[in-house]
Amino acid sequence: MEASRLHSRRQTPYNAPVDVLAIVRELGLVLMMQPLDHLLGFYVRTEEVCGVVINSRVPESLQRFTLAHEIAHHVLGHDGSADDEHDVERFDPNADKEVAAQAFASTLLMPEPLVNRAIKALPAVQDSRRVAAADAYLFSRQLGVSFSAGLWRLFGKGILSYDDVRRFRKAGALAAKNDLRGDDRVTDARADVWLLGSENSGLSVLCRVGDEVRVDLSEDTSTGAGWLVNSPAIPSLFGPHNVAQADLNPDIVLVEDEHVPSAPPSDDVWSLDTGGASDRRQLIFVPTDTGSFRVQMDLARPWEPSTILAQFDLQLEVRTRQLAGQGLFAPTPEDWADRAITA
Repeated sequence: MEASRLHSRRQTPYNAPVDVLAIVRELGLVLMMQPLDHLLGFYVRTEEVCGVVINSRVPESLQRFTLAHEIAHHVLGHDGSADDEHDVERFDPNADKEVAAQAFASTLLMPEPLVNRAIKALPAVQDSRRVAAADAYLFSRQLGVSFSAGLWRLFGKGILSYDDVRRFRKAGALAAKNDLRGDDRVTDARADVWLLGSENSGLSVLCRVGDEVRVDLSEDTSTGAGWLVNSPAIPSLFGPHNVAQADLNPDIVLVEDEHVPSAPPSDDVWSLDTGGASDRRQLIFVPTDTGSFRVQMDLARPWEPSTILAQFDLQLEVRTRQLAGQGLFAPTPEDWADRAITA
């Protein structure tokens, strides 16, 4: 209830993962990232200042959940707390404060309106089929939580069975990402995967450095038309191939660019007709640095680029993989010195 009240007071928007860093700012907490050996994080309460330290060595989704757990200790009025994996990721019915902090953290990161919105957007729900591991991964990514936390939330909603949760957890998030991409394999286990089509044109995607942004579009090369990548400045399948080295965008790379015919010809039957608009163009963009990047593509004939048959536009807002690069709220050493002298 306290987590829900906090969302109500701050009028949290439910169109993106909950901004836990903004909540830390609003609460006036000091936040620091440190490599911790045995703890996921800890909360300190004093008369002068309250603060949180999060382990910089763990994945971002676990950092977010740990931070929500430490925010709970602050909002619920608990004394200082040092939290290990048992406190943050498991359930101990004998530790009342930790149970309360877990309930708060879960509701803070996975409020009901955001959960319901993410469930409605799942391919399985739209196609009226059983939720698969890949759908559960998309759900957890949409909420900005770990694959495991997303599975248990779907279990709580009655969408996954207990056996589903056990099976999907045993296979792991990487297997779910690989299912999502089909024959391709995710090269970076911590990278998120984004699958986007023509219906996503005009979308702004908040992703991280190293994420794989896969664009899949219809393409009819039998008419000579193909997708031309105008932005970023990267040589693609149908040009331009003469991009000067100095003009290349070093902050985003095109790791895959392929035209996929709708039905490959058999060994003894060949045809120039590849199936028209059912052919596919598959591109995978990977941002290598933070920033704002526009992916802009035109469906046109390379020799007639001004005659545009269709367009695809995407805005990538790329942030760091960990909270440490997204702005911490720790006093400067001079501030600490001033406080110590004053004290």
